[in-house]
Amino acid sequence: MYFSIVIPVYQAEKYLERCVASVKTQSFRDWELILVDDGSLDYSSTLCDKFAAEDRRIKVIHKKNGGAASARNVGISIAKGRYLLFIDSDDYYENDTAIQQIYDTLQKYKSDVCLYGCYDEFATSGKRVQSRGNYNQQVFLDGDKGKILLSLMKSGEFPGSCWIMSVNRELLQLNNIFFPVNNRAEDIDWLLSVLSVAHTFSAINSCLYVYNKNQSSSVTGTAGKQSIRNILDTVNQWSERLKQEQSGDIYLALNSYVCFEFMTTLVILGHMKTDERQQLIPLYKSVILDTKKVIGIKLKLLCCLYRVLGVRIVAIICSLR
Repeated sequence: MYFSIVIPVYQAEKYLERCVASVKTQSFRDWELILVDDGSLDYSSTLCDKFAAEDRRIKVIHKKNGGAASARNVGISIAKGRYLLFIDSDDYYENDTAIQQIYDTLQKYKSDVCLYGCYDEFATSGKRVQSRGNYNQQVFLDGDKGKILLSLMKSGEFPGSCWIMSVNRELLQLNNIFFPVNNRAEDIDWLLSVLSVAHTFSAINSCLYVYNKNQSSSVTGTAGKQSIRNILDTVNQWSERLKQEQSGDIYLALNSYVCFEFMTTLVILGHMKTDERQQLIPLYKSVILDTKKVIGIKLKLLCCLYRVLGVRIVAIICSLR
């Protein structure tokens, strides 16, 4: 089996059928679909069982609610495919050749990670905006991992979630890579874990995935106090780990990503009420970042301002973006 496709499902009755249909209608057929029902209280559980009864390639796991990370981990644990794909239950594939294109690219380049393009679709207006899919193909063809990661950071194409890529399942097994549970920074940790150990990369500039934006039911959730705490913990851990494990262009690219995610917490902080902000500012004292080794004019400027002006003022500046 070539692909294991993992979908965490929670309270997704409104969108689940569209999501699953976008997999079932794929021209490429060598896949299994793993629906992990994460304790849904709506009609989602029944829909999952219905889909499994209709297609033997679809498997369903019903579990107690534990969050998207724990659901994805269950899917990873039982997957049998050579490569993994992830979809959020309110998202879908753009066309019926998406998986075929991913397969063709993986077969051609034998890569550990294959990135692809994505549309952000706004639920209220139906408007679509391309958010990924302008990868520098020449850099990928040259095969230098450090330069590939730098290119992703410089161009704004750095992956933001697990669903924007296909990953070699053996890579996850050998390195014991799973999503951290009860952690709103799960994607940050997982992406850094994968990109740190992956050796080879490929990319597709076609938009194959549609991300349903601005949905309260989405597994991406909403930002807040816990998001800041989790991101700061993750940033701290990875800042130290990168210093020990990486060097050169790889360090520069991944450290830039860590610093970028740190700056996102300042955006969240800046939009908070003054009393809430004051409660969280002490958490920043324990964060140790290498803010001098980053790329990108905006990120360099923010890091410089952070070093000079501190958390409180930069948070207010970030909130004005």
